[in-house]
Amino acid sequence: MALTHKQRDFARNIANGMGQSAAARAAGYAHGSPNALAVTARRTLALPEVQRAAHTERERILCGGLAHKALRCLESIIDSDTAPAAAKFAASRWVLEAGGHGIESRRLALRAGDDSERSPSQLTAADLERLVIKSIAEVDRLSAIDAEAYPQTDGADSGGCGY
Repeated sequence: MALTHKQRDFARNIANGMGQSAAARAAGYAHGSPNALAVTARRTLALPEVQRAAHTERERILCGGLAHKALRCLESIIDSDTAPAAAKFAASRWVLEAGGHGIESRRLALRAGDDSERSPSQLTAADLERLVIKSIAEVDRLSAIDAEAYPQTDGADSGGCGY
């Protein structure tokens, strides 16, 4: 089923970070009352084709320069001499998980030699720093494996961001 102009605009607004009611208002949906607009927005977002359109638009946005900018930002946090250890840990963890390596906090704590299964919020700064160092080494190790298994192509793949 093809999307209407309003549905397409609504999906684009959602993908660009607008709240549901604001996205519906900007797309031109009638807004007699805030409740009516919220109901319309929820119903519109519940449509599978609208969800797909929002997802596709979000992927288009993320696969552009924004993804590379975000990765450079995470890299600068990880490499920073002044960033707090908790920020370095969070950036490292996000990169690992986003890379599909599925490293949960508990497994990271175990890799760091902390067998008490404490969550990251319960670790000391020194524990977190050790985790960051080990995480970076793990990223390097896994990146080398990935580079061997999936050599760079000419960038003409059909999906994904290509980073």
